This record gives sequence, C-alpha cells and structure tokens, in this order.
Amino acid sequence: ALALALLAVLAAAAAGAGVDVQGRVVLPATAGGRPMTVSLDGGRRAALTRVDGSFVFSGVEDGTYSLAVLDVEYTFPLYSLMVADGKAKAIFHTNKKQRRELRAPLRLEPFGQPNYFEPRKQMNILSMFMSPMGMMMAFMLFMAVVMPKMMGAMDPEEMKKMQDEMKRSQADQPDPQQLLGKLFGGGGGGGNDSDSD
Repeated sequence: ALALALLAVLAAAAAGAGVDVQGRVVLPATAGGRPMTVSLDGGRRAALTRVDGSFVFSGVEDGTYSLAVLDVEYTFPLYSLMVADGKAKAIFHTNKKQRRELRAPLRLEPFGQPNYFEPRKQMNILSMFMSPMGMMMAFMLFMAVVMPKMMGAMDPEEMKKMQDEMKRSQADQPDPQQLLGKLFGGGGGGGNDSDSD
C-alpha cells in the first residue's frame, strides 16, 4: 500500500512537472552566433540562446502560450505554443490566410529584417507643382498671362457692357469707411474741440 501511494505521488509530481520545450533559432550564415532572447508567455519566462541558437524552457505545463524571439536585426513571427499530453507544438501565421505548424524541437526562423528608417524621398519636379503653393502660382500665372489676351479678344460692345456692370455693382455697394464707422460706433459727430485759455 505504501508503494502504491509512493507511485501515485511520483506520477502526480511527474504530471505537474511539465514538459521541456526545446528549440533552435536559425539565422542566416552572415548573422553570426550571438545570444538572443526567447520570450515565453509575454515575458513571464525568458531564455537566452546558446551560440548554436538552441534554447530550452524547462517544466512548461499544459496550456497555450505566446512565444516570441526578440532581436534588433531580424523580425520573427509571433508563435502560439501549445503544450498538451507531454508534447509541444508551435503555430504561426505566414500571412492572413496561411498558417504553419512546428513540432518540437522547434525551429524558429526570421522572416525579414526590420526597416527602422523611412527612405528619404527623392526630388521630384512634378511634386513641387502639385503642392498647394505651386497650384496657386500656376493660377496666378494663368490670370496674369491668359486673361489679358482673353480680354483683348473680347468684342468691344461686350467689354463696355461688362465695365458698366462692374460700375453698377460698385455703386450698389456701400462705402467701406461708412460701414466701419457704423460698426464701431464712430460717425460724423460734430463735436467741438476748442481749447479755452
């Protein structure tokens, strides 16, 4: 009976001990062997890679975890690590529709190098004219060059008619000085400003 109890305790301890998740980070040959951080479950556990890129997480219990490789020179996908029945597998998405599954020992490869800097825009003459300032300059140039020629080609009767309409519209509008005087309370107040000795 004592032996059975001891076996039950050992089995429970073995079940609660979890799984050793092993893997290897594979970099291009030009990268060299440098240590990188492999993060498990959002940074709750972390492991440094050895010179050959291998890493181990000991005693990982059953469940689903996030697994990430942190490096400044290479970008790695975010892996979803699933541990169940003493086995570990990782799933990651290569794009929105495709997903890949990795079995232990995990082989983690980068999918590219990050671009930290935005490339400088090249000089483009057309972009100068497409800016608001360039459009205003083009409109003013059009008005200064083309409009006088259009006015010169206009029928003299039409020109006289247009000038009369402009004079009438100016006569209909009130004097701006009078408007400002009324607005600010000024006016022709005929007050006396004589000095008395």
